[in-house]
Amino acid sequence: MFIWPNTMPTPNPSSGLNPPKPFWPNSIAVLYHPFQSVHSSARLTRARENRAQDSRGRLRVLPKVPSKRDAANSQGVWESQNETQTSRMRHDGRIAHCVVAADAAFTQKPGGVLKMYSPDSPASMSIHEEATVFADGPMMGVFNNLVIYDQHVPQSSLQSIVPDLATAWSWSEDGTELTLPLREGVTGHDGRPFTAKDVQCTFDMLTGTSSEKLRVNPRKAWYSNLDTLTTNGDYEVTFHLKRPQPAFLVLLASGFSPVYPCHVPPRDMRSHPIGTGPFKFVEFKPNEYIKVPRNPDYWK
Repeated sequence: MFIWPNTMPTPNPSSGLNPPKPFWPNSIAVLYHPFQSVHSSARLTRARENRAQDSRGRLRVLPKVPSKRDAANSQGVWESQNETQTSRMRHDGRIAHCVVAADAAFTQKPGGVLKMYSPDSPASMSIHEEATVFADGPMMGVFNNLVIYDQHVPQSSLQSIVPDLATAWSWSEDGTELTLPLREGVTGHDGRPFTAKDVQCTFDMLTGTSSEKLRVNPRKAWYSNLDTLTTNGDYEVTFHLKRPQPAFLVLLASGFSPVYPCHVPPRDMRSHPIGTGPFKFVEFKPNEYIKVPRNPDYWK
């Protein structure tokens, strides 16, 4: 359900490994529907049929109504050990067939439209103003972070963080300054170049020190230890912390920490976000869908 698009990470330079070639569909459509699926709805209906309340409001259980599967089983499908083994062999064969079919499906050529379903509709498209994954999920592919968790590592940790819009990072001796050189030649979906100014504007908004204000700021507390952010030219930034915080890098790698363009006001990011990611925002119709086509000029 929640396999959302993400940016392909840049490998750690010290690893000597290159990530596989990014595979993106031509477009992604996130569709909304009630939380329970057809199968869960059927299970709930069956459960309601098997339960009732007496006149005192106490729960009583009614005799279970046999399902079609129960009826089939009662006809001797599982009557003997031999038949059980035969049935298991047939079942295993179907699984193997499905695995082969799945392998064939995943080797298709890039392109087409990927449709995913979400149980809720976000209030806006601005990740920094939303508290849940329902905006973060579909919008992560529109943006990039300074750093990100390596998507090829099963479990996220400090060791699995790799550069994204940054090219590297280093800590000062006392652990209160985090410096990140930035990637050059990156452009946003509107053709404007990405620079250190975008990073500064983003984190000034998150700490509440900029003239542009977020309508809501659910993660302001994340950056309570951030004193200031300074730039060194167009392609280097330094986070100055009030006290050492090695896990500060973890906050930057979160899906809730994208870099916003400095020239786009927060109110516009709610309805038509602009980023540097592999997908471009096209349309959001509340309670119906979000459409994000592939970015043909993606920098990775």
